[in-house]
Amino acid sequence: MATPKFRDIDKKVTTKVMKRLGTDSADYFDGANTITISGVFDKGFLETAEVEGSSPQFSAKTDDVPNVIHGHSLTISSVVYNVVGVQADGLSITTLLLEEQ
Repeated sequence: MATPKFRDIDKKVTTKVMKRLGTDSADYFDGANTITISGVFDKGFLETAEVEGSSPQFSAKTDDVPNVIHGHSLTISSVVYNVVGVQADGLSITTLLLEEQ
């Protein structure tokens, strides 16, 4: 029997983790279509040199956002965010850095 590849194992684990932890949903608009995806939303409180702000991000399965680019948008709890950063881990999770529109 062939040994499973790490990438295949990682995808299976990520799918199970997202089913358990990916309790947030977002409407993802890629410029043409809107789909609902599951993931983990973090409002990302940020404090730098006594200035407070936020750095929201949404982590999802890479398979759910394979062609995401800057300028695409997500709507989470009726708030629209623009994608300003894309951080793929090279395996199966992509974190989208967001800015409220």
